Amino acid sequence: MKKLRILIDVDGIVANTLPYWLAQIAKATKFTAVAQVEDIKVWDLSKCPPLDKVDPKLLFGMLNDSYFMINVPVIFGAKEGIQQLIDDGHEIVFVTARTGATSMGETLEWFHKHFPKINTEKQLAFLYDKQFMIGDVLIDDKAATLEAYKAKHKEALTIGIRYPYNEHLGPEHKLFGDKTYLDATLTWGGIYACIKGHAEQQGVYEDLIAKSKKVLAEPFPPHIPFFPNEKY
Repeated sequence: MKKLRILIDVDGIVANTLPYWLAQIAKATKFTAVAQVEDIKVWDLSKCPPLDKVDPKLLFGMLNDSYFMINVPVIFGAKEGIQQLIDDGHEIVFVTARTGATSMGETLEWFHKHFPKINTEKQLAFLYDKQFMIGDVLIDDKAATLEAYKAKHKEALTIGIRYPYNEHLGPEHKLFGDKTYLDATLTWGGIYACIKGHAEQQGVYEDLIAKSKKVLAEPFPPHIPFFPNEKY
């Protein structure tokens, strides 16, 4: 099995941000703007009814409110799936586009709380353009991010959790989760199985390449004459 470098997004992949965010929006608008996950059919919440009637400053500003990020729950099965990948010897790096002092600070606290074994100095990056990071696998929920990464790293495995806003992705990207958009064991169970199979396949390829190089590096045997009187 090949040991892979796996880049993992936070929101929508490890942190169950969207349902929590929608609940906070409903409270902030005194329940005049109530949306479910299935209503978010495009990436920009401000373009999704009924949230298109809400001031975008309210929608996105709360992401940097105190106690927002720290209280986002973990997606069911994420801890176990990530631990399995670590146990298999893969390198894990979390990559998030979160910005703002409050959001970033609470993200660090969130990891210390839910993933205490993760070294946030080495395994957590705050980066918007994820295609500039090199990895064998990218797990993300944003369609544009997966497409941009695949375009730059054609051999990389790109994986996502299925949401209404990324269902248009082509078959070159692997999406997991049922269409209820609820936490399901199959989501991270499927992700782990996909990566495990990919790592095993890549390991077989590497073994074949190594054996081929070894054969080519060996000296050719001396010429043996086919006819007794042949000179050589």
